[in-house]
Amino acid sequence: MNLSYRCFLFSALAAAVLTPPAAAQTFTSDLQLIPAGDFGARRWEVRAMNADGSLLLGNFQSVDLLTDTGTSTAVYWVRAPGGWEIRSVPGTPVFAEGFQTLSAINTGDAFVMVGRARREGRMEGLAYNYVAQETHWGGRLPGVAADVDYASRFTGVNAAGDLFAGSAIHSNGWSVPVISRWGEALEEIPLPDGSRGGWLYAVDDDADHGAGFLSLVDDEGHFTRLVPARWTPAEGMVALPDAYETEEPGLSAISRDGRYILGDSRGPDGVNAPTLWDRDNDFAQTFLPFPEDDNAAFEFRAGNVGSISTDGTLKFGSVLRHDLENPEGGNEWHAVVWHADNSVEYIADYVMREHGLALTEGRFRSANRDERGPTLFGGVELPDGTIAPFVLRVRARANGFQLLGHPSGSTAFGEARAIADTGDIAAVAGGMNGEVPFRWSAAEGWRQLPFPAGAAFTPVFLPANAITPDGSVIAGRTVGPRGTPVAFIHSVDGGFTSFGYASEAPAALSRATGISHAGDLVVGDATRDVGQGETQNHAALWSANGAIQWFDVPADAGGSWAYSISGDGSTAAGWITRGGLRHPAVWDTATLGYSLLPVTGGFAESSIYALSVDGSVAVGVINNGTQDQQAVYWENGGAPVAIPALPSGTRNIAWSVTDDGHWIAGQTLAADSSGAEGFLYHRGLGPLSLADYMLRMHGRLIERGVTPRVLHISPGGNWLSGDIQNPAVDDSRLPFRVKVPADTLEDYFDDAAPVGGTAFRQTWFGLIEDTRFPVVHHAEHGWLSLAAWGEDGGFAHDARLGWLHINRDTYPYLRILRCDGSSRWYFYAEGTTAPRDFYDIAAGVWTTDAALAP
Repeated sequence: MNLSYRCFLFSALAAAVLTPPAAAQTFTSDLQLIPAGDFGARRWEVRAMNADGSLLLGNFQSVDLLTDTGTSTAVYWVRAPGGWEIRSVPGTPVFAEGFQTLSAINTGDAFVMVGRARREGRMEGLAYNYVAQETHWGGRLPGVAADVDYASRFTGVNAAGDLFAGSAIHSNGWSVPVISRWGEALEEIPLPDGSRGGWLYAVDDDADHGAGFLSLVDDEGHFTRLVPARWTPAEGMVALPDAYETEEPGLSAISRDGRYILGDSRGPDGVNAPTLWDRDNDFAQTFLPFPEDDNAAFEFRAGNVGSISTDGTLKFGSVLRHDLENPEGGNEWHAVVWHADNSVEYIADYVMREHGLALTEGRFRSANRDERGPTLFGGVELPDGTIAPFVLRVRARANGFQLLGHPSGSTAFGEARAIADTGDIAAVAGGMNGEVPFRWSAAEGWRQLPFPAGAAFTPVFLPANAITPDGSVIAGRTVGPRGTPVAFIHSVDGGFTSFGYASEAPAALSRATGISHAGDLVVGDATRDVGQGETQNHAALWSANGAIQWFDVPADAGGSWAYSISGDGSTAAGWITRGGLRHPAVWDTATLGYSLLPVTGGFAESSIYALSVDGSVAVGVINNGTQDQQAVYWENGGAPVAIPALPSGTRNIAWSVTDDGHWIAGQTLAADSSGAEGFLYHRGLGPLSLADYMLRMHGRLIERGVTPRVLHISPGGNWLSGDIQNPAVDDSRLPFRVKVPADTLEDYFDDAAPVGGTAFRQTWFGLIEDTRFPVVHHAEHGWLSLAAWGEDGGFAHDARLGWLHINRDTYPYLRILRCDGSSRWYFYAEGTTAPRDFYDIAAGVWTTDAALAP
């Protein structure tokens, strides 16, 4: 097999690892504001999105700012090479009188949008098949005058895109619930006794269940109020429980499986509260809480649930916050999310905590989540007062960057201080100030390591600090019985072992900061009695049972700390304080003898923080007299070698090193210690930010909206851990882990299931065989050479078509990239192989791969 690369659109960084041009880097989770186009609108709204995030639909509103009235037009947006393109359904007018909008889209492959638009002088329900470019109009019910204004409207659609739900004007003048099928007339839904009208607002995927409203009437046939209602084909419309008799309920949606009905209804305090009804619990009515607000000048006046995750644990919607001191103009809608325990938080806080992204473009008025999980969409009010729609992809990043959340009981701080080589267990400092040691595991989540009963959390920094490569033992320090730090190890098999104190002094302490790979030797420091009632913090060596030995130090030492131990247990390293300054020191664990490593000119003090497996490479920092920090490494006891800082700062510290001594991890800071950013360093490459490291060394793209502080690289170099600053909460940090790609097919396709011994099936891209990685064989596309590829897709060289850009959000839509830098979108007809069929979106014609070959 011969792959002929006719042209290179990318620069080779390493064999078969290619970097896309900056303009094509579309792997991002950043917020995207949707353009207004040329419609002259002041407000526009995204009301729904298709399954792969390539189509958005809603409306544009032309608003008179004096009267706050106007008209709208139904529009949709298509993800395109240059961003989002805005379009309207053929045959629908722009800004005609009345509220035209597209309201929902099916979850199947046809991409059928439903809504309402004006036709022949009246508003009608509308269904538009985006793929087939065909339109179905709802028309009007029998007996209704041809010139009626609102004849019908569609607001719901099933998964197949062939049944539409909505309402229509009846000949008696009432609005009644209806369904419609493609090419067929409206079908009126029977109403229960006591009701004269209604609306079937939404249906589930199978059209077995629906949600809407009923208009109740008194004995004389006069309207009394609206009530929320459910629907099935067998029962018709049935009123939902409504404990407090809502006057104007708002049903927004029904979950895809029909279990949950979402919206708002009157709560016990008389305010329309966010509400859901659970079919599996006899449609019990659940009122969701408003956010807590300590400001007495505000109160919440309304709320609504708009969408729900497939498992029912996350609900998204909005709440109305009213400024009591500004009664005329103090209403503000805020987007929120409710969790499984019904706790609620603002969307900006949720996105920052879960995904490390700061949403700062404006006030988020509403948010909905595609039920399949990858995308948030809704409306944001910008500083100029306009309301714009937004789309935010929050799927895990292509390289596996994962925020671990806050430790249990912690609202501010989380530092992943060390991570096992398997990546599934990390040692973490948590709490308000990092004062509580935690163990995080992928299997069990957070576990607070033993903290003595009755002990008070103190400002003393007490992290879980070190971990064995297999994650079985963690070393650190916690609060001891005297209220001071005490060293410990925590073993999965043996539980918690406290090393206690070696001195009777009231302020005595002990701190474990390094552990051997076998978990049998631990180093740190402890308070030692040195005679005449004096004590000193002294470098210590413990066995796993807590037996202590003291490392040798010079007679004039003012203190010492063995901060790290080599993986093989032969060498410890840290510092010895002499004349008030730290000197880099290493110890032989067999003899306990020390030696001091050389330092550079201008030296003030120096510390060693980590060792390679055999102790031959030590990493740390040298401070000069002005407290500038310079990351350095020593090899075989030689002179220190400076590690340059990243361009984002001037000072840096080296925290960790791989077993082989080749990769060093640390952080760069600005002169004022702000803006901490993690770096990876390899001799001959210079320091690389985490994003540059992943891209340059592994062809992976990482979110550049965050600046992680890298605190640890696992012994085998397989995982990185650390933290990021949380701008949503002052002095708050979020722990993270990220896998270093192994550059195998299995690693490239993180969400793929193995098939046999040499193939994988990716959920969205299909079957791929690994025979000559990174050259792979796809079941439909044939031979491909992958570049900058992750679980969300990437770039691939096709044996016939040349370079392709393939992305989970848009596939089977893809781009063919040409040598002149141009690109063009095509729709691939999945399942076609010889030839492959493509729809040329720009030209509007079908073609084949043979015709498209350059």
